[in-house]
Amino acid sequence: MAGLSARNCRYPLGADAVIACLRQHFPDDAETCAQIIERETAALTQDLRGLGQWAERTTRASERDVETGDGESFVRYRPGDVLSIVQEAMLSQLGTAISSTWASWRAQLDDAMQSDVQKRHRRLIEMINGAGITLTERAWAWIDAEEDPAMLDLLLLLMAKDDNTLFLANLRRGFGEHRDLCLILLGYINGRESESEFEHSS
Repeated sequence: MAGLSARNCRYPLGADAVIACLRQHFPDDAETCAQIIERETAALTQDLRGLGQWAERTTRASERDVETGDGESFVRYRPGDVLSIVQEAMLSQLGTAISSTWASWRAQLDDAMQSDVQKRHRRLIEMINGAGITLTERAWAWIDAEEDPAMLDLLLLLMAKDDNTLFLANLRRGFGEHRDLCLILLGYINGRESESEFEHSS
């Protein structure tokens, strides 16, 4: 449009133009070539139509999603809620990121605290208070009663991250409030299906 020219440009000819060209160069096999091209073109068109419909459904779902990218939906999460598409994607990506250092992180904590759950509790309280995170009494109840070192190690890892973005702040509060979110994330870290699969199927 601006009077420019380009080299090695490609543009679709369309099935009819390709078939006409093949008829000219391969007259003996023209009908076979035409059938193959028409069949493959129809199959590709159908695949692209299905892909477009999937993209449209996914876009509509994401626009209605409870998670908008700031992690606040994890704070508002209630036990028994089915995670949304965006929430599941976020936890999956977070679990994959953590999994690369999970074993070494737990080894460091074991070296410092062995399997002592009480030491983990005390350290976690220090970190939560130091970060200025406000949790409900319900949250403190499950944290105080937690005996699984892996769950406490996960909370310690989240609290230890040197990141004050709104997303991580909401994530910390959400996981501090809800034990089942920690279980779901642990499932992703360990490479298993989400622990919420039962909720999805029920």
